[in-house]
Amino acid sequence: MKIIAIIALVIGGLISSGNWSTIYQSHKDKRHVSTIPILGAIFLGIGLTYFKATRPLALLCLIADYGTLLLIISTPRLINEAWKTSRFNLVNALAGCSQYTEYKLNLYKKGIFVIRAKVNPPQATNEHGALIKEFGFERQWEQKKNVIVLSRYANNREVTLVQSNNKYISRESNYPKDRKCNYDMLDGIEFTKNA
Repeated sequence: MKIIAIIALVIGGLISSGNWSTIYQSHKDKRHVSTIPILGAIFLGIGLTYFKATRPLALLCLIADYGTLLLIISTPRLINEAWKTSRFNLVNALAGCSQYTEYKLNLYKKGIFVIRAKVNPPQATNEHGALIKEFGFERQWEQKKNVIVLSRYANNREVTLVQSNNKYISRESNYPKDRKCNYDMLDGIEFTKNA
């Protein structure tokens, strides 16, 4: 059992060292380098718990491993983000479609909207032939009388949904004029309440 504890400490130490090195790597390369959360802490915890002398230090494995520490620090923000777009905060759910795309638009409290789109068949996104099957946006919305305004997404684009009977018709402004592939244009889409 002692050998397993030593191996766990070595593996945990290697993973934790690798996680801490991502700080330097991210700074050096000027891009995000991902960590491996929890795994290093688990191995360190197993190894430290086995030995009587290091048992009181076993909880330190949670901060000794940068990946786990980052997860602990980020957890409140992750919970908050999940709560903002939970069904408990859903104000309105709309659905619409264009020639190739089905849209689901959810309006949440605190002025947050999420639109998800499924493209069938996949459409070109650029002149190189890259195809897209799904895309989405998340930003802000507000209601003005019988108009819903979706704003500040994808380089300050804006969509106005004008209510007509039980439908909303979209009008988009600030769509890039130089765009050759307009797979994500939200102009002229008829949205209805999603049952």
